[in-house]
Amino acid sequence: MDRRAFIISSAAFLASGKAAMAGTVYVNSPGDGFINLRSGPGNNYTKIRKVNNGTKLTSYESVGQWVKVKTPNGTVGWAFGPHLSGSRGRYYTVVSKNNYNIALRNGPGKGYKQIAILQEGERVELIKSDGNWRKVRVLSTGKVGWLRKANLLD
Repeated sequence: MDRRAFIISSAAFLASGKAAMAGTVYVNSPGDGFINLRSGPGNNYTKIRKVNNGTKLTSYESVGQWVKVKTPNGTVGWAFGPHLSGSRGRYYTVVSKNNYNIALRNGPGKGYKQIAILQEGERVELIKSDGNWRKVRVLSTGKVGWLRKANLLD
């Protein structure tokens, strides 16, 4: 981190009044499947590297919605907090009841548009639940959409 970025992030941290506490978080960025680790707490800072979904990180402090983290290989940088979670995520296998096509939809219900057809056996990551519907990210394509709960097997 350059001197200017260090001074700005230090000042912002002191102004935030948040104590530094080490904790464990995981990357959870359903859209891209990765996050950009940055040199400071904001999109205007330099990208250091990409970190993939599910990667375990150590968190130290936060400034606004940005969290200072360390990767397993020791790289330290800033991650956007809404793309981090306290758990690794939940993964499922897509199954077909009655050998029908499995429609990935753009909302939680049959009235929503089909955005893809999935094959039995594909793996997905759970993002959100809504009644009998699950918002998922398809691991092979990164596509995000909704599936019926009945089409997911632990």
